[in-house]
Amino acid sequence: MGVIILVGSIVVWVLNYFPLRDKQAAGNPSDRTEMAVDDSKIDTSKDSYLQMLGKAINPMMEPIGFHWRATVAAIAGVPAKEIVVSTLGVLYTGNEEAEEQTLSARLKEPDPRTGKPDFTTASALAFMVFILLYCPCIATVTAVVKETGNPRYGLFSVLYNTAVAWLFAFATYHIALMFV
Repeated sequence: MGVIILVGSIVVWVLNYFPLRDKQAAGNPSDRTEMAVDDSKIDTSKDSYLQMLGKAINPMMEPIGFHWRATVAAIAGVPAKEIVVSTLGVLYTGNEEAEEQTLSARLKEPDPRTGKPDFTTASALAFMVFILLYCPCIATVTAVVKETGNPRYGLFSVLYNTAVAWLFAFATYHIALMFV
């Protein structure tokens, strides 16, 4: 299973790293903070493949309080859920100021465009519920397919668990909004 997790982690890295950009076209490194704060529209001149995928899927995740960065972290966590936190760390780092703050402080920082943070109490609770319940990691899906001898069971476990996770996260988000 370690090989599967390694391969999955490499795929996530490739999707997050490519396509390569010119330093002049991408701007200087201090502009990366502005890129990270950019709205949820896909910008093919700046976004990595993983960011584009997260922004494309995000309309389905907005009802449970996800910002596109949370969606990207959830996608990155498919190979192994351990990758979710490190992906958030990468997505919320971009300048010297961010280096001095903890990840939790960066997650709660207000977005300069909207004045609201990407993670509120309600969205953070929904995010944790979703990550806890959504599709099993690739190693588990592979084990299900090997044990059953049928790839349909692996696909079923991914779809069923993700649907249940979305429903529970939706309920958590909206119930939390009533109390927060």
